[in-house]
Amino acid sequence: MSVYNEIEETFKYLATQISKHEIAYIHLHDQGNLYQENLGFVQKFRTWYKGNIIFAGFLNKQKAEDLIQKGFVDLVAFGRSLISNPDFVERLKKQLSLNSNKT
Repeated sequence: MSVYNEIEETFKYLATQISKHEIAYIHLHDQGNLYQENLGFVQKFRTWYKGNIIFAGFLNKQKAEDLIQKGFVDLVAFGRSLISNPDFVERLKKQLSLNSNKT
């Protein structure tokens, strides 16, 4: 993951500094499928930041469960999928397909 050369160093600094203030959570949002290609960054961020992590962006049920089970994040958030599927929770429970969230 290299949007710019110092991105990992920058996020490490920010995460460790924010951890000192004991805020409730950090919300990481993958706006371009960036972390999906490199979940190692999310795993590293977990070691730098000591609070709760919420992650959103380009998730499906399996990816969300994996992130939580591996301990990389504490909570996941769905946006587009939830908007295009008003019965989102029921669909996940019953393992039904989701409506497309592409506009």
